[in-house]
Amino acid sequence: MKKVLLTAMALFTIIASSAFGYYGGNNDWIDFLTDANQLRFRTRQMGLVLGNGAIKGVIGVRDESETALGQILSQGKFIPTLSLGIGYTTDAFGIGIGYNYDYTDEFRGATKSKYNLSVHTPVIAMNFLNNNLRIVVPVQVGVLNFDTTGVPDILNPKYLGISLDPQIRYYTGIEAFSELRLTIKYGMNQVSYKDNGVNKTYTASSLGFDFRAYFGAQVGDVGLKPFIKITYDTSLDATKTGLGEIGITAGSGITPPTDVADKYISNPWELNVLPTLGLSANSDIVSVYAEGGLGYKAYSSGLKYANKITHTLSWAAYGEISITPVKDLEWYFEAEIASPKAQQIEDKVKFNAATGVTWYLPSFQ
Repeated sequence: MKKVLLTAMALFTIIASSAFGYYGGNNDWIDFLTDANQLRFRTRQMGLVLGNGAIKGVIGVRDESETALGQILSQGKFIPTLSLGIGYTTDAFGIGIGYNYDYTDEFRGATKSKYNLSVHTPVIAMNFLNNNLRIVVPVQVGVLNFDTTGVPDILNPKYLGISLDPQIRYYTGIEAFSELRLTIKYGMNQVSYKDNGVNKTYTASSLGFDFRAYFGAQVGDVGLKPFIKITYDTSLDATKTGLGEIGITAGSGITPPTDVADKYISNPWELNVLPTLGLSANSDIVSVYAEGGLGYKAYSSGLKYANKITHTLSWAAYGEISITPVKDLEWYFEAEIASPKAQQIEDKVKFNAATGVTWYLPSFQ
C-alpha cells in the first residue's frame, strides 16, 4: 500500500546535529583542530580528545534524538551516534578527518511499519593562518531499509538522503569587527518504490545559507559582542516536483503531493534577519555569557491557493555559565529559547539545554 511508505516517510526523525553537543553529523567539527585535550560529559553525550602538539584524536558518543528538556526522563526514541576523528596541526595549518555514524531502528507508527536508518557522515576540517581561518565540510548520507513483511504491494522501497552544510569561519583579530561565518546548506531526499508494478520516485531538495558578522567592544568589566545573523532557505524545483520541503537533512523524509499541478506556483522560501547583542563577564572562577536578539522573518509557502508572504518577528535568547574551581575542571550549563521556523506552525517555541563537566587533560609530549 502506498500509504504505508508515505506515512512512514512523513514521520521520520531528522538525523542531524543538535545545537549543543560533541562532534556530530553537522559542522560541530569546525573546532576540532583547536580543542584542548579533554574528557567531557554532558547531557546525552560524552567524548575524549587526546594528542600532543601536532597529532590529536577524538572519540565521542551521544544521543541525537533531540528530546526536549522536559522529556529527558520520559520515554523517547534513542538514536545512538558515534564520532571518530584524527587531526594534524602546525602553526601554519591544520587538517583533520572525521566520521560520524547515526542509527535509528524499529519505528512503529499507525501503519506498524519497521525500518532502520543509517546516516554516514565523513568530515574534513582545515585550519589556516594560525587557526584564524577555519573550514569544515561534512557530508551526510542517509540510507533507509524497510521491513516489508506483510506488505506485498510495496516491493523493495529505497531511500537516499544527502545533506551538506560546509562552514567557513574567519577570525579577523580586530576587536571592533571580530569574526565572519558563512554556512552553505544543501539537502536532498529521494524515495523510490514499486506500487502495483509501477516504479515511482519522488525527490525533494533545498538550498540555503547562514551568514553571521560579529563585532566587539569592552565596556568596563563587561564584554560586548553584537552580531547580525542572516539566514535564507528555499526548496528547489517545487513547481516541477510538487515537493516544497525547506531545510532538508538526511532522514527528514518527504511526502509526495496529491496533485502536482495545483500544489506549488513558486518555490517556498524563508528569510530571517536577526540582530543580536551578546554580553560576557568573567572572574577567576565564574564565566557568564548571554545574548538576546529580535529581528525580522519573512516566509512564503509557494502554494497556489496561499501564495502570500508572511511577515513576523523572530527572536532568540541564549545563555551559558562556566564554573572553574580549578583550571582543569569545568562545570558548564547552556540554554536557548527561540521562535520556531515559519513553516513549523505547530511549534510555539524552540527550547534546548545542556549541562555537564569537562576535565581538561595535559598534552602528551
